[in-house]
Amino acid sequence: CKSLPCPGECSSIGHHQHTTFDGLSFSYNGECQHVLSTDGCGEHAKNYTFAIKVENMHCGSGDGLCTKTLTLMLRNGAASVTYKLKEVGVVSVAGLDVKLPYSHGGVKIQEMSDMIIRLSTATGIVIEWDKEMRIYVQLSSEWENKVCGLCGNFNKKASDDMATPLNDLASNYEDFGKSWKATANCKSPKSVHSLCDKDPNVLSYAEESCGILKIDPFEACHSEVDYKVAYFNCKHDVCNC
Repeated sequence: CKSLPCPGECSSIGHHQHTTFDGLSFSYNGECQHVLSTDGCGEHAKNYTFAIKVENMHCGSGDGLCTKTLTLMLRNGAASVTYKLKEVGVVSVAGLDVKLPYSHGGVKIQEMSDMIIRLSTATGIVIEWDKEMRIYVQLSSEWENKVCGLCGNFNKKASDDMATPLNDLASNYEDFGKSWKATANCKSPKSVHSLCDKDPNVLSYAEESCGILKIDPFEACHSEVDYKVAYFNCKHDVCNC
């Protein structure tokens, strides 16, 4: 991928851990609907051809969030189609629930396993979702430096990923996240209080549970994959479970 064009991947994992196409990792505890990625950026906001939005809601008894709905809006001129990946694996196209596998107009939706639903388009967009707490968005190299949202701008520079819809750089993660709210009546993010900060037993359990990422069989992959991000995300989720 150093010499060949490669796709970029953005992820939203667990309660509120995000990683942009360019590798910026951050926490944002945003409820309701936000824009993950779109090519409707700056002065071209109204002329988008795609927009991926995620709607989160509180789950469990703590501060955790679960994904309620993933929405992909595709537009070609005046024509547009909305695809929704909903709870428990329900999928709708243009407001009507469909059976999987689905294939029409360059869009394919299929269950890859009991846990993962995959949506792909002929324009180089791939979305994978576990129907609850893990989202992966891949864009082909043709989208480099043409997108914006919580997933960043895909220009191979993490330093400017926190751009708002007005193309200003946010000074902190909360302001960055709030700037990409898709609906005006969204609640303000709540402060996250980790159980590990209150209970050393929970912290010890989280470190022990996630510590497997530091040893075999995962240790052999450390030279290729930075395990620290996965370890941080794992510990964060166990602490907030």
